[in-house]
Amino acid sequence: MIENTKYSFSKKNSFDFINIILVVKKQINFKHILFLLYIFLLLFPENSGSLIPSLPIDSFYEFIILVTSIYAGLKIIKQRKIFLYSIISIFIIKVILLTQTTNLWELCYQDNITPRAPEEIIQTRDYEFSCEKNYQFNTHEKTTYVKEVNFVSNPEIEWLGANASNFHLGFFNSKKFNHRGEGNLNRKWLPFELILSKKISPDTNSINVVFLGDVEIYKNKEKIYKAKNYITNEKITLSDIQGAEIDIYYKFDKEDPIKIISEREINYPPDRYASIQIFDTDMNLLESKKTNITKFSELLFIILLLNLLYNYRENLYSKKIKRYLKNRKMFISFALLLFYLTQNHDLISLFPIFGIIDSFTIFIYLSVFLFFYIYDLNPAEIFILSALTTFLLLDIDFKILDQYIRPGGSDSLTYEYFSRLVLEGNFLEGGEGVYTYSPGTRYFLFFLHIAFGERLKYIFILLNSLAAFLSIVNKKFEVDQKNVFAYIAFIYLTSNAINRIFMYGMSEIFSLILIMFYLKSEKLKNNYPLVSGIILGLAMFNRVNLVLGIIALVILSRNKKTYFGFSLFALIPSIHNLYYGKKFLILTDDWNYQGEVLGESFNFNDFVINIYLNILRNFDFVVMNPFSENIFNRTGRFLPLLFFISILLFLFYVAKNRKDIVWSKYFLEILPIVLIIAPFAIYDPRFFYPRFLIVPHLMFLIYCQNLKNEFS
Repeated sequence: MIENTKYSFSKKNSFDFINIILVVKKQINFKHILFLLYIFLLLFPENSGSLIPSLPIDSFYEFIILVTSIYAGLKIIKQRKIFLYSIISIFIIKVILLTQTTNLWELCYQDNITPRAPEEIIQTRDYEFSCEKNYQFNTHEKTTYVKEVNFVSNPEIEWLGANASNFHLGFFNSKKFNHRGEGNLNRKWLPFELILSKKISPDTNSINVVFLGDVEIYKNKEKIYKAKNYITNEKITLSDIQGAEIDIYYKFDKEDPIKIISEREINYPPDRYASIQIFDTDMNLLESKKTNITKFSELLFIILLLNLLYNYRENLYSKKIKRYLKNRKMFISFALLLFYLTQNHDLISLFPIFGIIDSFTIFIYLSVFLFFYIYDLNPAEIFILSALTTFLLLDIDFKILDQYIRPGGSDSLTYEYFSRLVLEGNFLEGGEGVYTYSPGTRYFLFFLHIAFGERLKYIFILLNSLAAFLSIVNKKFEVDQKNVFAYIAFIYLTSNAINRIFMYGMSEIFSLILIMFYLKSEKLKNNYPLVSGIILGLAMFNRVNLVLGIIALVILSRNKKTYFGFSLFALIPSIHNLYYGKKFLILTDDWNYQGEVLGESFNFNDFVINIYLNILRNFDFVVMNPFSENIFNRTGRFLPLLFFISILLFLFYVAKNRKDIVWSKYFLEILPIVLIIAPFAIYDPRFFYPRFLIVPHLMFLIYCQNLKNEFS
């Protein structure tokens, strides 16, 4: 944990460089540096094919090993000598693995045959690479490496094309492929090329290639096979290939391209999607064998991990765990039941629906809230229930499908596009000379992809779960058991209307979590004001339309370190725009995106009238009027009704305690919420509703939580 410091900035030299260094030095000690080094070495990317964690963490087993390693490191860090030996050992193991020549299949994807969207050609960047980039380091100009070639589609949802397959097609998420509208190309069925290369081991005499698409096969650079089949899978056996260099040129390029149709695309098209598999002689998937040195390195790592756990054995195998298992039988049983339901979606359909009442949703909320209310759950248990609830209440499409190829014309595609530009070499520039879209989102997505790969479905679910967790806990990170606003906030964040905003990776979700964490953590604000300022700065950098409310939060902190931490990121957009775009612009260039507000034809009278009309139109959306058809058609009837009740309860508490509130700190703490809502006197909140309002809505519910705890 970061140690408290009594050092403070002097009034004379508040932002003096030396003062900054002293503050940082006080808050970061040698232990923290060692642990960061430990994590860095654990995650350092290599391509040996070993089970040792390596960025990106895109497999379940790798994730479990990583979590176990981090947990063991945290528990053993106080035993500095053992911890230092562990760091040195991991360093040696990683160096050994990096020196190994990969025996994996080398994959090189290309988008040369992928049609560009004509309307996007001028305004998008189209870099040429020998192989399209993946969110992966140490690929030596290749796209990626795999242990086995087993690229197929789920036959039940094959009509989803790329979203039903396991090809690495994240490069489709570029605005240069922003095909949209009826009659245009379906983005999930765009053509692509793939080269698979490998030196076959001396003990492999033959392999079987099963494919659907176009294939050319080369043995030691000499063409030995060519075929084309888009109807059924075709099989070819390659013999006498011991020690040979095999290059397979695969192409998926249908003569009649799949296009967008107007009706709902269920089971459309009926065509087969791309596939290629490589088997051994016995028709088992041909798996690349690990080198003996790689196997030895894995053994060393396992021994190291077991040693760390052994040194922590007094806690791992104590009576404490037995006591926990005994006292938490009900919780464990209930959590296992919910987990079982996550794996058996069909059982959920057995719960009847009575009109607008979904009995399964009622069952989940009542049972989870009962555990929240009765049991004194620890943070880990609270998060587990939050995660299980979030997943179970997802729409069935989100449970089953991974829509990682984003829809054309969507903001989610735009964010992924800029994330890819960051990957392709525009890190500091971020793909724009002058920021137009949410500046920070591209970087949040970039680092998430670097950490977890192309597909972020389960990461977005975990982020949604984290937000739900933060909504139900108080400032001590305990369940706010008797606070109705906490339960309302939990329902709000686990509802279908909010789930989909998270699943599409909308920019608001990152700012929401940062702001919620700031509002919930008193320890953070009191002990680490510099860090809290950075968190608010990141929230604003990510979503600049929140600037007024966030500035109010910063000012209300009344802490110079918070001011400085906020400024570190708040100034980035203006510096970026001036340096890369040669334009002085404080934030972004899209503040005016919903029509001319203060342009050349600005008319004050029209401006006032428009504000008045916008307020009348947007009021229902801001307060989630449950009697508005426009509202419940977008969110369902239950959520607006619940949120409207929270407003009525808020008004009741204010009326009841108005004198105390006026003279308390809570009087001013509603100001940031008001300032975040204020721009909707101009802007339209209806798009992807309630996307633009989730931040002020949750800030309001957290404010009500605090109000009730203070004056109940």
